[in-house]
Amino acid sequence: VQEGAKVVATDRNFDGVQSLSTHVGNGITPMDHDVTREEDWSRVIADTMKLHGRIDILMNNAGVYGSGAPQDIEAITLKEWRFVNDVNMDGVFLGGHTAIPEMAKSGSGSIINISSIAGIRGTAHSVAYGASKGAVRQLTKSVAQHCGRKGYKIRCNSIHPGMVRTSLGEDALRMGWG
Repeated sequence: VQEGAKVVATDRNFDGVQSLSTHVGNGITPMDHDVTREEDWSRVIADTMKLHGRIDILMNNAGVYGSGAPQDIEAITLKEWRFVNDVNMDGVFLGGHTAIPEMAKSGSGSIINISSIAGIRGTAHSVAYGASKGAVRQLTKSVAQHCGRKGYKIRCNSIHPGMVRTSLGEDALRMGWG
């Protein structure tokens, strides 16, 4: 925003993104958005196009560690597995799936998918989280190849941070990861 970018910040916690836009000031448009819902992605992309006429950068940054339930391979439930993968993997898929056509029409773009070091190394105490972040890593490579083969000037990269002191990081520490 300080460099002149127009930012659309989205979250299921609309009060949080609204607070961010109030704190940062002009240049941020808050939108309510559940990344697991295709119709939310369609609305957010359409509204962004109406506001700004293009999408230059998509950052897929939504993520969950889990609900607090055990995540080792013997204890995890299918419900917990699906919850983590819905947000961490399906949300990234839906973001690229929905934004790439608009970026291609505009002539260029950059997709940044936030993965994790857990997408590279084993995670005995967090199998769903690790698997979802590994899937983000692989999806990123596949999207980059797809865009290149189609001749789109759209970059797709993933970032794999280690433990970060956020609420997600605190959850991971409490659950024995790290």
